Amino acid sequence: MNGVNGGDRVNGVDRSGVLRREVRVEVEHRGPGPPDGEIAVVRLLARMPSTWRYAHRATPGRLTLWIGGPGATPRRVGEVVVAALGDPALAAWHDVPVGDASDGGASAPAG
Repeated sequence: MNGVNGGDRVNGVDRSGVLRREVRVEVEHRGPGPPDGEIAVVRLLARMPSTWRYAHRATPGRLTLWIGGPGATPRRVGEVVVAALGDPALAAWHDVPVGDASDGGASAPAG
């Protein structure tokens, strides 16, 4: 089998481990208590449209997501991320501005 999404890609990551950079979003833990990036990424991704694909990198206090798919424009991705961060379970996590279009990145709008 060649991956969940067919071909040689699984959720935006090719077999070599290279991330396909589409819309990049970063969030970091700024709240009380110990950060748990793996749990936070699951909660955040659960709030994304099922037609979007993603790749992620998680450390305990910071998440980087690369998101693509139908309708995954920088503006729409930002709106979805901001809405997801409104969940009380993600209250300690905040969006972080990242690069511009020249580095393949986009950030969620400040919110």
